[in-house]
Amino acid sequence: MRWESLHRFANISSLARGIFFGGLSVICMVYLWFYQPEIAGRTYEELDEMCTRKIPARQFKTHRTDAQAMGEAVKEKSAY
Repeated sequence: MRWESLHRFANISSLARGIFFGGLSVICMVYLWFYQPEIAGRTYEELDEMCTRKIPARQFKTHRTDAQAMGEAVKEKSAY
């Protein structure tokens, strides 16, 4: 009888651990989705400008910076 109760406790304990870490994972994923910016293809100058202007992380991907605009202007001048 004693081993059966220990086995039941181990099963409940593993279920509780799974619920705890699963819930923690969901909370972390929600945080990452809303607060971590997309920085792929951005220079350090552009990232610095966006952080200085306090652009929300969700707008990092579509925001057009001054550094980006100057870079495109230089490319247009060199094309002529």
